[in-house]
Amino acid sequence: SNGSTGTLHVESFNAKEFSLVGKLASATELSEINWGEVVEARIEVQNPSFLLQVLMDRFRELRFDEKFDMKANLTPNIEFVFGPPGTGKTTHLAEKQLIPLMLGTQPTRVLVLTPTNKAADVLTIRILEKMGADTSYLNWLIRFGTSVDERIDKAGVWHDRSFDIGALSHSVTVTTIARFAYDGFATNYGSKKLHEMEWDIIVIDEASMISLASIIYPLYCKKPQKFIIAGDPFQIEPIVAVEQWKNENIYTLVGLNKEGAFAKPTTEPHDYLVTNLETQYRSIPAIGEIFSRFTYNGILKHHREA
Repeated sequence: SNGSTGTLHVESFNAKEFSLVGKLASATELSEINWGEVVEARIEVQNPSFLLQVLMDRFRELRFDEKFDMKANLTPNIEFVFGPPGTGKTTHLAEKQLIPLMLGTQPTRVLVLTPTNKAADVLTIRILEKMGADTSYLNWLIRFGTSVDERIDKAGVWHDRSFDIGALSHSVTVTTIARFAYDGFATNYGSKKLHEMEWDIIVIDEASMISLASIIYPLYCKKPQKFIIAGDPFQIEPIVAVEQWKNENIYTLVGLNKEGAFAKPTTEPHDYLVTNLETQYRSIPAIGEIFSRFTYNGILKHHREA
C-alpha cells in the first residue's frame, strides 16, 4: 500500500483443486515481506525458451564439425532397459540397479535424468518405498530440482543448489534432463554444474519422451562407466519445441523402434545390451494380451489373474 514491491522466487506451481500451490526457492524471502500491507500479487512466468539456447551453447562447447556423425560416433557403453507398459520399469531401476549400487562398498556416483519433474518424483518415491524402514537413503539419495511430491520433502531427500554433493562417496541424484546443461551444486572446490561433474553411471529414464537433441548432449559430454537408458520405444513421443524434432529420440537413432524389436532387438551403430521386461503387472490378461500381440510380438506374460 506504500508503493513498494517485494519479490518471491517460486521454483514451481502445482494446481490442487481450487488452489495454486507455489514452492519457494528460498523460504527466507517470506520474512522480508510485510503481509499486512500487501494489496496485490502478480505471477510472472519465465519463458522456457532459454533452455534451448543453453543447450545450443553446450553443443558449441563440444566443438564438433558440422558434418560430425552423431550416430556413428555414439559411445558403446550403453545398456537399454526395454519396459513395455506396466512391466515395472521404475521398480527395476530402483530395486535392481540403483539400490544395490548404493548398498555396495564401491564408491559410486549416479546421475538419473528424466524428461519431467513428475517422472523424477516417481522414481524417487519408488526408491523410498523399496528401502522401507531402512533410512540409510538419507546418506545418498538426492532429489534435485522442482519436486511437487510432499512425501519427498518429508523424507528429507530434496536438496537445493547449496548442497555439497562432493562430500558423498555414494550418491544417486535424480533430476530432469533439462537441468543437466545449466544447473548444479556447490562442491568443496566451488560451484559445479551437473554437466561439469564426474559421474560413474548416468541413468536416463522414460527415454521415449526425451528429444534427440536433449539426450545426445549428455551421451557426448560425459564418459561414465556406462549409461543405462530405460523406457519403451513404442510409448509417448518426445515433448519438443521444434516441430522437426518430433518423433526423433534415442530409439530412432539406434534403430530400437522397428517392428519386432521387442522379440529380436537389434541396435546400431553397436550391438547394445538390451534387457527386456516381459511380465506386465497392470492389466488383466485379456487386455494385456491385446497390446502384447499388437506391439510386443505376443511374448508378454501377465501377472494378474482374470
